[in-house]
Amino acid sequence: VAPSGSGRSVGAAPWRDPAAYLHADESSESFERLRADLWAELVPGDVIERLWCDDILSLVWESHRLRRVKRLVLEVEARGQVRAAVDRAHPTMGVSLSYPNSRADDIMAAYNQGDREAADKVAAAMANDPLSPSEHVALAHYTMMEDMLTLDRAIEAADKRRDGLIASLYIRRERLGKHEPDFDILG
Repeated sequence: VAPSGSGRSVGAAPWRDPAAYLHADESSESFERLRADLWAELVPGDVIERLWCDDILSLVWESHRLRRVKRLVLEVEARGQVRAAVDRAHPTMGVSLSYPNSRADDIMAAYNQGDREAADKVAAAMANDPLSPSEHVALAHYTMMEDMLTLDRAIEAADKRRDGLIASLYIRRERLGKHEPDFDILG
């Protein structure tokens, strides 16, 4: 029962607030879909199971977030490698390449967005570079290897904790002889 004057209805739970989990750039809709999918699959039957499901949700979200961070870190480093190579190969790129908005920053921004004309300009500027843009991306991945391994270990740890909680949930249910929830938590 909710405390008197709390303004919360019976069954309202603080762990259902996505703001407690999300960074500013993360989608509350995606979080809510994941929560609904997990809770529909795990069907928590009492407060202990709701707490465990909340922890499982948090760990799944953390694991997904770390995977996004890993991808973004690699992308940023790869872009930096290509930009440095372009700057070394063609320091006056913004002036002599006659690209719309011909500053080097604009060309690199368009390149990073997948603009074909900008990609051609970058390739032309790097024509004498011993490494291709793809090889610079590979170099970025290589130089970030230790950081990526650290992120991989964090992802693995979150996944192991998640798996342990799920196993504990099912062991608890087996010991209690419960396989169906006592009430509808999503209602």
